[in-house]
Amino acid sequence: MASSPAAAPTDLHCRPTTAHHGDRRVGLLYIIYSHQATSDGRSLSYLQQALRSVRTVSKHNPQLPTALATNLLQSAGAAEAVLRGPAGNGSFTLACDMHGQQPGENHWSPRLRALRSAPFELTLEVDASVTVCSPQLHGALLAEWTRDRLDFAVNFEMVPLSPPSPGSTVGPPPCTVADVSVHCYSMLIRRGPGGRELLRRWLTQSDHHQAQDDQQSLHTLLRALHASGFRSCGGDGCVQVRVMKLTESVGAIKWPDKLVPGWRNVWPAYTRPISGDLLLLHSHEPRLIPPEYNSSICGLLNADAPHSRLMVQSGPGRPYQVATQRTRCAHALSPTLITDRASAAAAQQLCSWLPTKESGGRGQTQLVEPLSTFWSWLEAHKLTAPNASAECRRTSSMWRRAWERVSDAVVRLG
Repeated sequence: MASSPAAAPTDLHCRPTTAHHGDRRVGLLYIIYSHQATSDGRSLSYLQQALRSVRTVSKHNPQLPTALATNLLQSAGAAEAVLRGPAGNGSFTLACDMHGQQPGENHWSPRLRALRSAPFELTLEVDASVTVCSPQLHGALLAEWTRDRLDFAVNFEMVPLSPPSPGSTVGPPPCTVADVSVHCYSMLIRRGPGGRELLRRWLTQSDHHQAQDDQQSLHTLLRALHASGFRSCGGDGCVQVRVMKLTESVGAIKWPDKLVPGWRNVWPAYTRPISGDLLLLHSHEPRLIPPEYNSSICGLLNADAPHSRLMVQSGPGRPYQVATQRTRCAHALSPTLITDRASAAAAQQLCSWLPTKESGGRGQTQLVEPLSTFWSWLEAHKLTAPNASAECRRTSSMWRRAWERVSDAVVRLG
C-alpha cells in the first residue's frame, strides 16, 4: 500500500469548483501560463483546448479529479467563462492560481514550480491538446499509486529513422536510453523525496540555461541522473530517483526527424505500436480522421484493440490510417505516397515494427514500463548505436554539445 506523502509546497493555491470531490490520490493537471497574466488570444485558445480536453476526461473517467493551474484566473471575465464551461459538459474539479515568472528564472520555470505543487499525490500532467480515450485511465493511475514504484515517468521522442541531414536535431543513434530526447506532452510525477529532488534539479538546470526549453533541460538532467545510477544528492541528502517511461498507451504522433529552423518534418507521421487500449493521445487534427469514425480519434485508434497497432499519416493533409500488420502498413505508405528517399526509408522501418500477422496485445493496458524495456525495444528494431563503446559515448556527447549550441542559437534568433 502506498505510504502517506509529505504535504505539497504552496506555489499553487487551489480552490474546488462545483465538480469537486475530495479524493486527491491521483489526478490530471493542466498548466496554462501567460507571461502577460492576461487572457490574450493565444492563452485563451489554450484554455479552450484544455476545456475540450477535460470534457473527454469527464466522458470516460467521471470520477477522475482534474486541476487547472494558471495565472489567468484573475483576468477579465473571458478566462472565468472558459473555466466554467457549458453546464453538464464537464469541468475541472480544482482551479489553481499559480505564481508568475520570478527574476532570473527561465520562462519555463513557472510550469515546473506548478508541477512541484501539484494537488495530487500522483499527478499526470498533460498538455491542453490531449484527448482522453479510455475508461481505464483512472484505474491505471490508481494501480500505479498503489504500487509506489516510480517518482517520475515521461515519454520519449523518436530516434532517427533516416540518416542525419544538414541541420538535423535528432543526430546519430543513441548509445544509451538517456541519449533519447524526452517528449513532455504528458508526465507522471509522485509527491515524495524522489519527485522533489528531480524537480529541484530540473528547476536549477532550467534557470542556469535560459535558452533551453523544458524538454532540453529535462533531457540534460536525465542524462546526468543516468550517469549516476539515478542517485541524486541535494539539501535533503541522497535519494534514488525512480524514473520510468510512459507506454505508448499514453500516445503521441511523431515524425522520423526534426529539422531546424522551424521544426519542419520528414514524413510519414506515426505513433509507435500501441498494445491494449489507447488511454490518451496528444495533439491531432480532427479533419484527418476517416469519416466512418465520426471525427473520433479514439474510435479510430481503439477499433482494433487489443491488437498491436500503429497509426500513420503519409503526408500533409492526408488521412490517418491504422495498421495492425506489415502489409496493411505498407499499403498505407505505398511508394505512390512516399516518394523521397528519407521518407521511404522511414516508412519501411516503422512498418517493420508490426507483426506479419495480426497479433493480440496485452489484456490489461499498462501505463508505464521500465527504461530497460524501452531500450530493449529500440535494440530489437536496430534503432540504437551498433555498440555502447567509449567511442560511441564520446561521439554522442560531442554531438549533443553541438546540438545544444545550435538549439540555443535558434531560440535566441526565434
